[in-house]
Amino acid sequence: MADYDGTGSFRELFNSHLKIIEDNSGIKGSYIAGFLGVCTLFVFIGLFDFYITNLVGIIFPIFWSLKSLQSRSKDDDDKQWLTYWIIFSLSQILDTFSNLILQIIPFYFFIKIGFLIWLFLPNFRGAEKIYHNFIKKRFKKYFDEVEKQQINTNKRKSSVNYEAEKDELSKTFVNNNTNSDKLD
Repeated sequence: MADYDGTGSFRELFNSHLKIIEDNSGIKGSYIAGFLGVCTLFVFIGLFDFYITNLVGIIFPIFWSLKSLQSRSKDDDDKQWLTYWIIFSLSQILDTFSNLILQIIPFYFFIKIGFLIWLFLPNFRGAEKIYHNFIKKRFKKYFDEVEKQQINTNKRKSSVNYEAEKDELSKTFVNNNTNSDKLD
């Protein structure tokens, strides 16, 4: 983590988080802060808010996902980014079906940008928190049921394949015996 001890100013807190982001991404912190500042201004005045929100939720995570895939280390980066994309996809589905209602909420796009940033920043790992505290618990019974169905299907396929092979072998055996009887 960064050198912030929790007793300093907001600027120190911001700089400590920016340092963490810079260390993990390899992008200068001032570039990231500038980009986020411009995006914040545009969203505030309502210019390209939908597009900026999606860009913030996609551009940085794509970069870090690619970096994670290319790294040789065996840390939790791959898991973090896979989890992020699951949560991001679920939020996009929610947005698609409730877009009209959500746009009525004041500062909705600010809230969404903050939420997306919280999801993907390595010092917060919000996506992992949501996955472990909500999704994993809620869907465990469905995962278990799907797994049972898959096992049962595999067993049935095995027994059906066995029966088909047995029938094929017996037909082959009968045909071979019939052909050999004709030769005698």
